Amino acid sequence: MNTPQDSDARPFTGRHMLLIMFAFFGLIVGVNATMAYLAIGSWPGLVVPNSYVASQGFNEKLRDAARQADLGWTAALSYHDGAIVFDLRDSDGAPVGISSVTANLGRPSTTGQDVRLDLGPSGPGAAELGHVLAPGQWFADIEVRTIDGEIWQKRWRLQIRADGS
Repeated sequence: MNTPQDSDARPFTGRHMLLIMFAFFGLIVGVNATMAYLAIGSWPGLVVPNSYVASQGFNEKLRDAARQADLGWTAALSYHDGAIVFDLRDSDGAPVGISSVTANLGRPSTTGQDVRLDLGPSGPGAAELGHVLAPGQWFADIEVRTIDGEIWQKRWRLQIRADGS
C-alpha cells in the first residue's frame, strides 16, 4: 500500500553519499587543524634554542651535579596558602647560609605562565615568597646562592590543588 509519505520521499543518491563523506572528513580535518594550531601556539617545543651548543657544556654540568651531590645537602620545596616555601639543610641537618634563592616557575606544556621569582629569607636556611599559583602541574627550577659563594640547583614538580595547597 502506497502512502503519500512514500511518494514524496526523495531517494538516497550518490550525491547524498558524497555530501555526507565531505562533511564527515571535513569535520575531521577541521578538528585536527584546530588542535594543531592550538598546540603550536601554546608551547614552542624548545627547551634550549640550540641543542648542539647546549650539549657542549654537558660534561661541565655532570661535574657540577657530582659536586652538588657530594655536598650532601637536602632541600624541601612546598606551596601552602599562596606562598612558596624553600628550606635547605647541610649534611648534618644544620641550615645552610643562603644569600639568594631564585625560582623559575612554569607549566610543563606552555610558556604563557612562566615567571621568575626571587624568594626572600624567612629564617636560617629558608626562603619564602607569597605568590598565587593556579591549580595544576607546575615545575620549579630553584637556584640557591650561599653566603660562601656556592651555587646549588634543583628542579621540582609541584601539583597545586584547587584549594590552593
